[in-house]
Amino acid sequence: MQIVRLISADCKKAKHTPLLWIHLVIPLIGAAAMVCYDSFSHSVYSVSNVGGYLQLLAMAFPLLIGVICSLCIEQESQAGKFQVLFTSSKPKFLTLLSKFIFLVLLGFGAALLAVFCYAGGISAVLHKSLFPWTFYLTATLILTGSFLFCYIFHLFLSLRFGKGASIGVGIAELLLSAIFNTDLGDKIWVAFPCTWGIRFVTTWTNIASKSALQAAKNMMASQTAAELTTGILICIVATILSIFFASVWFSRWEGQKSED
Repeated sequence: MQIVRLISADCKKAKHTPLLWIHLVIPLIGAAAMVCYDSFSHSVYSVSNVGGYLQLLAMAFPLLIGVICSLCIEQESQAGKFQVLFTSSKPKFLTLLSKFIFLVLLGFGAALLAVFCYAGGISAVLHKSLFPWTFYLTATLILTGSFLFCYIFHLFLSLRFGKGASIGVGIAELLLSAIFNTDLGDKIWVAFPCTWGIRFVTTWTNIASKSALQAAKNMMASQTAAELTTGILICIVATILSIFFASVWFSRWEGQKSED
C-alpha cells in the first residue's frame, strides 16, 4: 500500500533529524519535572494535580506541533525545494497525508509517554493511584484527537508561509488555550481549535473523578452539555474538512512560499 510505504520513508528520514529525540526527551523531562513538583509539594496530592498536568500538556501541544511541523517541512525544503514531496506519490496529496499521519503517530507516542510516565512516577514515588490506567489511555486519545486539526493546519502554514509562521501561530495558540481555559473562554472556545484539547480533557477528568450525577452537575456548572456536544461536532467536522481542503490545495501547490 502506497501510504504505508510513504510513512515508512518518513520514519527513515526522521532518523537523521531531531524529531524523534524531541518526542522522546521532552515528554520524559516534563513528566519527571511534574512528578518532582508533586512529590515536594506541601499540598495533598489530589485529582486537581492530575487535571492540572493534563491541562499543561494540552496547552503545550499547539506550540510543540508548530515547532515539529516546521522542522519536518524545513527538511523537505532543504532536500531539493520540495521535489521529493512532489514526486514520491501519485496522487500527490498522499505525500502530505503520510506526513500528517506520521507526525500524529509521533505525537500520540509522545503524549502516551508523558502521561504514563507521570502516572507511573506518581505511583512509584507517592504510592498513589487516583485513576485506572484506562483513564490515562483515554486522556491520551482525547489529547491526540483534539489536535488533529492543528497538525494539518501547521503543515499548511509551514508549507505555504514558512517555519516562522508555524511557530509564531503555535505561540499564540498556547496563550489562547491558557486564557480560554478560564471563564473568558466560555461559549466561544468551540471556535478555537487550540482550546479543544484542554476543554475536552478537563471535562474527561471531571467525569472520571466523580459519580455520574456529580459529574453532570460539575459539567453543567462549567460548560453546558450542549456546548460540549457542539465543540465535539465542530472538532470532528473541522478536522475532516481541513484534511480534505489541505489535500486539494497541496495537489495544486507548486512549492512556492510567501517568503520566496
